[in-house]
Amino acid sequence: MKNMATIAAGILALTPTANVSANACGPSNTHQPLKPVADLERLVIAEEIRNLKARYFRCVDTRQKDCVDTIFSSGAVFEIGADPKTGGEPSRYVIEKGVDMKGQLDALQTIHHGFIPEITILSSDAACAIWPMEGLQWDTSTDDKKPKQIAYGYYYDEYRKIGNLWLIQNSTLIRLRVDIR
Repeated sequence: MKNMATIAAGILALTPTANVSANACGPSNTHQPLKPVADLERLVIAEEIRNLKARYFRCVDTRQKDCVDTIFSSGAVFEIGADPKTGGEPSRYVIEKGVDMKGQLDALQTIHHGFIPEITILSSDAACAIWPMEGLQWDTSTDDKKPKQIAYGYYYDEYRKIGNLWLIQNSTLIRLRVDIR
């Protein structure tokens, strides 16, 4: 069993600071808004971002590729930090519209839970958020009714408003714990 200092050092090594812009919601969350935004506009932006992330969870879990295409900006980056249990390599995907990315998940059923986010409005067209999460996976090729994996961690997301729509520009998932059966 690893000691707590080793685990903490590993978690810090997984944080997305190197790959995220200076204005992103990183683990230190020390950035300042770029431009003032009126209070009412802040509330509207925060609600639009909450709805966008809820749609992300639903579209991924129900395998609606066309829906996923409406969530990410062109060239968006999605990263998954190294598995804290196995120490495996992190994964990085560049999102391309119309490209079927679910192939690796075809044998899995997923359920994502996103919890109360910390949303920071950087300007009227830029924001970031930190989302606590829980993700469950079942292997659909077996009759086993129990999840084969339960992961806990945080999404670090960057958002841009393009036209009238908020889209995910970058998303980094850092899993703090993964329970595998």
